[in-house]
Amino acid sequence: MNLERLDQEHRLIERFLQLLKAWEERHYRKLPLPDGWMSHAVDFIKLFTDGIHHAKEEHVLFPFMENHGIPREGGPIGVMLAEHGDARTLATAMESAWKAGDPAAFFLAGKKYGQLLTQHIFKEDHILYPMAKGAIFDDGAVAVEEAFLQVEKPLGGDQARNQWFNWIDLEERQLKNQ
Repeated sequence: MNLERLDQEHRLIERFLQLLKAWEERHYRKLPLPDGWMSHAVDFIKLFTDGIHHAKEEHVLFPFMENHGIPREGGPIGVMLAEHGDARTLATAMESAWKAGDPAAFFLAGKKYGQLLTQHIFKEDHILYPMAKGAIFDDGAVAVEEAFLQVEKPLGGDQARNQWFNWIDLEERQLKNQ
């Protein structure tokens, strides 16, 4: 089974987490930050990480894995779902800090979010996705990939997904040039 789309998204989320660290450093060194950086970060987390990536896992990949004998309760799927919930809680804290204009609270929650997602992605890359690839054979792979596209469609499909990749590219270039 090819999970290339999910792998690409993991790499993008990791790049975003590096941006968060760089923005935090710039904030505490009293260096300028991009306009709207907090709102864009919250949008990325809510619309891309949770809205696109986690939605594909929760609504497509995990159920498909369960149907192929990998248990939710007491197994890696249950752990991943719990961590998605923890990530949503931290994202809500970041959004509240943004709305309150409190960068320190934003970065505190953001640091916890980054630590959680870094460990979460490692587990998915090295445990869950290999299990999925072993459980879902070629006949199911096409159905999973088509279902992934259906999850993305209401959020703008490839166009929206590509916009997030382009946004990260732009933010990284801007940081490099400052």
